Amino acid sequence: MNINITNAIVHSDLGYMRPVANPAGLIRLDWQQTPFQNQPLGEGTTTDIVAARELANYLHGELQSFTVPVDFKIFSPAMRKWYQTLLNVPYGHLWTYAQLAEAWGNASAARPAGQACRRNPIPIIIPCHRIITSEGGLNQYSGGSETTPTNTENLQRKIWLQTMEASHLTEPAS
Repeated sequence: MNINITNAIVHSDLGYMRPVANPAGLIRLDWQQTPFQNQPLGEGTTTDIVAARELANYLHGELQSFTVPVDFKIFSPAMRKWYQTLLNVPYGHLWTYAQLAEAWGNASAARPAGQACRRNPIPIIIPCHRIITSEGGLNQYSGGSETTPTNTENLQRKIWLQTMEASHLTEPAS
């Protein structure tokens, strides 16, 4: 994969990614298929640069766990809990929406789990791409484009992320 970082913007085969942070941590990851025309509205911190470097290392298969801080205070308590639960999905593994709901604390909340994934403002770092349907399907993915989450190109990005992680998965020695 070709990856370039310029001014905390990551350009790869998956598109253009721009981390946006405030002094407390990352608040979103702008991700689109065309170059950014405007500067981010965030306060601009070194967290942006750290996040861009970590994203590049992740996309190269060299990073399995992000250390960049996320400012969870900006989210509602329920969304904060969903996003923190998503962070527990192990690298290279897939969970169903039902498994995510169960880990969140309500096994019957698979539909809200899907909505939390769809509204995730920090894709990849908060790994909603690791969530699939109970039948093993992709269902939806909003990463990389504002088109419909069922758009083929969005789903191909989700597949690419899942495949990349699976190919770089290193299981701990037993």
